[in-house]
Amino acid sequence: MSTKGRVVVLGAGSSGEHFVGALRRLDPKVEIVVAERELAGGE
Repeated sequence: MSTKGRVVVLGAGSSGEHFVGALRRLDPKVEIVVAERELAGGE
């Protein structure tokens, strides 16, 4: 299943990172942008 689209994820904490991983497995070609104001992963 591949659809043309873009996704913006607000927050690169554990939930955001897991969402990106799951979405990438479902559609490897989807364009994903992650916006985070702190260090990614909550470090």
